Amino acid sequence: MQKDFHFYTIYILTRCAGFGPEEAGVVAYASQFADDAVEEEPFWFENGGFFQPVVTSHNYYSLRGALASPTREAGYRVWIPFHFMPGGDERSGKSEDPFYRRLEVRPAGVGDGSPMDRALKRMLEAGDRPYGLHLLGIVLHVLADTWSHQGFIGLTRPENEVEDLEIEGEGKGFLEALKEEFHDLAPKTGHAEALNIPDEPYRRWSYRDFRGKLHEIDNVERSLSAARECYRVLVVWLERYSGWRRWVGRPFEEIEGLFGEFFEVSGDLEERCRRWRKALREGRFFDPELEEDPVYRRGAWFRQAVEVDFDEETGIRYRWRQNFNRSHWRLFHAAAAFWRFVVLNEVLPEIGVVCG
Repeated sequence: MQKDFHFYTIYILTRCAGFGPEEAGVVAYASQFADDAVEEEPFWFENGGFFQPVVTSHNYYSLRGALASPTREAGYRVWIPFHFMPGGDERSGKSEDPFYRRLEVRPAGVGDGSPMDRALKRMLEAGDRPYGLHLLGIVLHVLADTWSHQGFIGLTRPENEVEDLEIEGEGKGFLEALKEEFHDLAPKTGHAEALNIPDEPYRRWSYRDFRGKLHEIDNVERSLSAARECYRVLVVWLERYSGWRRWVGRPFEEIEGLFGEFFEVSGDLEERCRRWRKALREGRFFDPELEEDPVYRRGAWFRQAVEVDFDEETGIRYRWRQNFNRSHWRLFHAAAAFWRFVVLNEVLPEIGVVCG
């Protein structure tokens, strides 16, 4: 999934479930920021103190950068807990090895007994913490990715091989141009060999895996299923933490057709995001309020938490702002640390995965 789903679809789902604009903005921002929290270096503040961010991505969605030389550690500590949640089923899958069959991503849902479902229960238990909404956003990101990344493994593995990739409406020239543009992309890491096609909601495509098995995929159907499951999580969350409810909301059945309509429309990422914003302004999903025109700006939370200065002698200097410990940026990283710990140390060991 990309920003049009992780931010705009999640924002609308959160509002339709019954959250207010401010809370929905926090959940949606955290959901998208899971793709953008790439800072690895610790912050040493001029006014005292230290902060180590939690890396939740490695520029994967630019299809460049760190994946040019991936590490196994990045796979286990970043890709698996935040983008390629294992399905846990060793009975069937692409791999010849039961261990790696357990790591294959499978679409997950509330109450299905999957590793994702078990982690969801731990998320619900932490909903009253200061970072509860931020954690909810991260979890919705991971849940949505179980639908778009299904069949792949969050490591560099031969099981991720993609052959005979075909994309409806695109010729061979399109694929050749993409492969040329992303020539430094690491092979067989996640869905890298399928480029960003699994994350674009309007795509219909096919490929053969490393065993030669043909997979024919409709991203519209996958996106609708992901939206439905995300909405179910939001409903369950509000049942437990009803104080966050701001209005009665709308049942998913009333808005499912609208989501399908938007997922069907092709276009580049920014075009798709503009369509979601226009739909919000026009009140397609619910009555618009004056403050509702959500825009995702990657550095917004960081600038609210940290002051950055440049000194010719010492270089860049950082100072934490007065509200740092209550800032969305710090709370996001606290939520990410909690989620990573739960996945690597509590959930995955239950299915025989050694990591952490």
